[in-house]
Amino acid sequence: MLCQYSAPLHHIIIISKAGRDFNAVATFNEVSALSLHTLKARLQGDINTQIVDIAKAIDKVHRGGAQLHAIDPAHANEAKRAAIASAAGVYLDQWSTSGGAAMKALLQRELRATLGYSVALKPSRLKGAGLGLWVEGYAPTGSVIGLFSGLVYAPQYVRRPEYQAELFPDDNMQLIMRYDNYIIDGRKTQGCNWHPLGVASMANHPPEGRLPNVMQVAYDYPTEVGSTAATTRTTYPAELRPYVPNQYRAVPTFWGGKIDSTVMMESMVLVATTDLQDEEVFMNYR
Repeated sequence: MLCQYSAPLHHIIIISKAGRDFNAVATFNEVSALSLHTLKARLQGDINTQIVDIAKAIDKVHRGGAQLHAIDPAHANEAKRAAIASAAGVYLDQWSTSGGAAMKALLQRELRATLGYSVALKPSRLKGAGLGLWVEGYAPTGSVIGLFSGLVYAPQYVRRPEYQAELFPDDNMQLIMRYDNYIIDGRKTQGCNWHPLGVASMANHPPEGRLPNVMQVAYDYPTEVGSTAATTRTTYPAELRPYVPNQYRAVPTFWGGKIDSTVMMESMVLVATTDLQDEEVFMNYR
C-alpha cells in the first residue's frame, strides 16, 4: 500500500513553531489571508531552520569523534579513525566504524542538549506491532520528529513500468507519496546517508480511539543560494549535505517537470501536532 498525505497549508502552519507566538484564532485568521506561496515559504523556512540545527548537532559530534577517548577508552582506535575520516571529508555509514555505541550515546546527548529531545526505536505499545518510534525528552508542538530516509522517485519515472516494478507491491507500507507525486521508498536506504532522525517510516498507525500526534509534511531541501539586502532565501549549507538521508533513484530533468533550481532534494518530515513527552509517535497511514 502507498501512504499518501496532504493537509491544507493553513492547518499545518498553525502548528508550526513559526505560528506559536499567536493565539489559535489570530493565527488562523492571519494565515488564511496569506497567499499559498507565502504559506509554503513560511512553513519551509521553519522546518529548514530545525533541519539545519539538527544537522549541525550531528556534524559537531561527528567531527569531534576524538572525544570518545575520554568517554570510553576501549573505543580509542575507532575514535581516531572517525576524527581522521571527518577531517578528510569522509562521512561514515551508520557510525559503524566510528565508536559504535559510544558515538551514538554522544550523539543522543548532543541532540537532547540542542533540541530537548531525541528519538529511538523501541517496542511499540501496540500488540503485535513490533518496533515503534519514540520521543525521548520533550518535543513541543511544531518540532521535526523524524525524516523519511530512502530513495526518491520523481513523478516522471514513477509512470514507467520498470520503476513501478521496483516500487510495488509495498506490503510493509514503506512508501510515502508527497502532494506533488514524488515517492520516497524507505525500503531502499543503501547509498543514502545515515541520519539519527531518518526513521520516520517506523512510526505506527494510532490504535482505535487515539488520534495521531504527528503529521507528514513535504519538505524541500534548498540549494545553497546567496542573499542580498533586498532578498533573503532559505538555504541549506553545502557542508551539511552529507546529512541529507535521501538520494534520487534517477535525477529529475527539466523535461520531466523539474523546473525549480532552488530545490536540492524533495523529501518528507514528521512534525509534532501536539507537545510530546517521552511517548510513542503515531502517524496517520490513511
